[in-house]
Amino acid sequence: MKEANLKISPKLVAYGDFKLDFGYKKTINLLNGNIKPTAFFAANDLIALGIIRALKSVGLSVPSDISVVGYDNTILAELTDPPLTTINQPIREMGYHATELLIKKLKGERSTSEKIIFNTELIIRKSTSVCNKQE
Repeated sequence: MKEANLKISPKLVAYGDFKLDFGYKKTINLLNGNIKPTAFFAANDLIALGIIRALKSVGLSVPSDISVVGYDNTILAELTDPPLTTINQPIREMGYHATELLIKKLKGERSTSEKIIFNTELIIRKSTSVCNKQE
């Protein structure tokens, strides 16, 4: 958002659990307000599926009316209608490094925290499109 010089509005950021119902309820709440979003970015694929369900329940089409992007690239992302555009992260590699760090900690070999950055990949499917709204 910063790279695109877009403002981040705190009232458009929702915090909660990582479940389908959370995505559904927060989307309905947002759609009942004054702001009409053109896209949603969810913290995981389950929330994204809840968002898609909410959008469909009020007669909106994904991606014709609103785009949706998830995070995790779970099998659900491929199976939903439309298939979900999502961010793939290297789960196995993350698990491997977490295990290695834990073993080192248990052996007393490390005492400070370590920051590891993993590469991610945008998996483009059919839940996103070019924004056509001019506001």
